[in-house]
Amino acid sequence: MSKILLVEDSPGDMLLARKAVKQLSSEVSLLIAATGKDALRQVEAYGPDLVLLDLNLPDISGFEVLTYMQSQYPDISVFVLSTSRNPKDIERASELGVSGYQSKPRSYQDYAAFIAQLGEFLDSRPPRRVVG
Repeated sequence: MSKILLVEDSPGDMLLARKAVKQLSSEVSLLIAATGKDALRQVEAYGPDLVLLDLNLPDISGFEVLTYMQSQYPDISVFVLSTSRNPKDIERASELGVSGYQSKPRSYQDYAAFIAQLGEFLDSRPPRRVVG
């Protein structure tokens, strides 16, 4: 089973993600963190296959989360899902090794299509190495 961690503080976006992942597959579970610190705890505890990361979080920035992820968990794919279309944010995220950068979808249909693309991304990846 694949695990996606959504790092998002908007209840509305959390609801959209839950609904879209539920329709995607029973082979995908969705974890949700509303803060950057909670996201880092969940990455360590659950080792998700993919992280959907908002940049604007209530405690630490998404860039801080991304920097930590890149240094400690470089094999976990991170997609930024943000309202920011600022070219500097996109460039900085790219420099920090994101797998993709997506403006937040405006409708459920767009959100579901994006989640479906992530499902295809997960299906096409080679299995992660397990150390231990």
